[in-house]
Amino acid sequence: MKKLKRLLVLILAITLIAGVGYKITDDGDDFELLKNLEIYHNVLKQLRINYVDEIDTRQIITQSIDKMLENLDPYTVYYPEAEIESIRLLSEAQYVGVGISIDTFKNNIYITDIENKSSANKQGLQIGDIITAVNDIKTNDKSLSDFDRLLSGQANTTVNLTIKRGETEKIYSLKRENIELPVVSLVEKIDNFGYIKLETFSDKSASEFKAALITLKKQKIEGLIIDLRDNPGGLLDQAVKIVNLFIDKDMLVVTSKGKCENSNGSFFTTEKPIDKDIPIIVLVNSHSASASEIVAGALQDYDRAIIIGEQTYGKGLVQRIFDVGYNSKIKITISKYYIPSGRCIQAIDYSGNDAKNVNISDTKFYTTNGRIVYEGIGIVPDILIESDTLPEIIQTLNKKHFIFLFTNNYYQTLDTSKIEVAQKISFQDKENFINYLKVNNFFETTDEIRNIKEIEKSMKGNNVVEAQLLETKSLIIKEIEKQITNNFKYINILVSKQIVKRKYLHKGEIMFSLTHDQEIKKAKFYLSNFKEYESILKKK
Repeated sequence: MKKLKRLLVLILAITLIAGVGYKITDDGDDFELLKNLEIYHNVLKQLRINYVDEIDTRQIITQSIDKMLENLDPYTVYYPEAEIESIRLLSEAQYVGVGISIDTFKNNIYITDIENKSSANKQGLQIGDIITAVNDIKTNDKSLSDFDRLLSGQANTTVNLTIKRGETEKIYSLKRENIELPVVSLVEKIDNFGYIKLETFSDKSASEFKAALITLKKQKIEGLIIDLRDNPGGLLDQAVKIVNLFIDKDMLVVTSKGKCENSNGSFFTTEKPIDKDIPIIVLVNSHSASASEIVAGALQDYDRAIIIGEQTYGKGLVQRIFDVGYNSKIKITISKYYIPSGRCIQAIDYSGNDAKNVNISDTKFYTTNGRIVYEGIGIVPDILIESDTLPEIIQTLNKKHFIFLFTNNYYQTLDTSKIEVAQKISFQDKENFINYLKVNNFFETTDEIRNIKEIEKSMKGNNVVEAQLLETKSLIIKEIEKQITNNFKYINILVSKQIVKRKYLHKGEIMFSLTHDQEIKKAKFYLSNFKEYESILKKK
């Protein structure tokens, strides 16, 4: 059966690659297209009639299309009818579901996030809950994709989830609903400055952002922080409208250039700005992409804002969604975009067989004030702040989910009515945390102890060596405990953040971060010192 699938994948990939974007005629290369399509049809027909096993035609064709698209870029994606809900998520920031995000580790499926107004939140589910069954179907052997299929269904239908919390299990009947993901997730006045956290660029982003800005202006803010960190982008027109809030009418924001004429275009601001003078800081990181980079890049090119944070992702590609029949669609990369200075920020070249970094040319591009900027590397912030590299022991605890799992237990012991967004666990709980690691065999999972255990196996029966290894093992555990103690400030913050997230969900998580955020502190510094702010935007 595997050989059959590979054969069909190869045949359909060849024929479909040849056929994308062409009208079929009987001359030149199109004759080859017709011939291969006919061969493909005949092969599939004969296999369906004569092959010893049943053939799932839909699955094989979907796999072959996916295999074909692997040779292009990761943003060109086929959506069969069964996955059409993903299109709504892309363009409208909504989907049908019960409002949970999940992850799987230690052979369990855990709830890792809950939408505020969802059925899951209304019914009292918590971050950290274990889902043991969906409609009486056990989940312990299910992958995330298997679980998604079990959970999926039409709006206004119900699904039963068996939830384990601590030592108790309970069945919750949840209603599948249209879940609207937050677009502007937080609007806050910090000191004398406004703060807007924009999560994505969907069809409501510009209107929600504009409303947030108007609200903050009524509070007499003296500067604005736009947080685009971890924003993957979305609809290009929404980026143009947001930039338009801060620069004059009829200004170029972005130009797209592609192979087809209808893929080319220049996008200008169309309205008078709401505020063309307020000092602006835009926060970005390595996960800020696409439309986020258009906003940050355009405001940088016009010297309208200071960009602070990490170098951005570097996605300068534009996609468009096409109908391919039978309620299936394909999202195709149709062009590259160029921001006002003329630079393209695309950082990866997908044109060959292997994706590779774009060759950075020595060509210089200039902002309005004459500052030099470059292309092919995303948006390089005016104030570059690399993320703190967490100590290795903290990274290990995170990677193995022990911060998350400890918080599950610890949260159940707290008086949740007293939890505030500035919550910090007390330092005395260090002993509690280390005891939890011991009881749950964290030390046994470390590379150092695993190496000792491997040596123990090979030296079994040698009492002298076994005694030495036991002493070495004890010393290693003490050293790991010392590393945990020396770096407990990081654990304190990470656990505190998890606690706040469990009570106040995503909004609380962001609020908590505002009090521990070096980028926010840097933004407030420049907004508080206008001479420093202006000096960054002047020609260097």
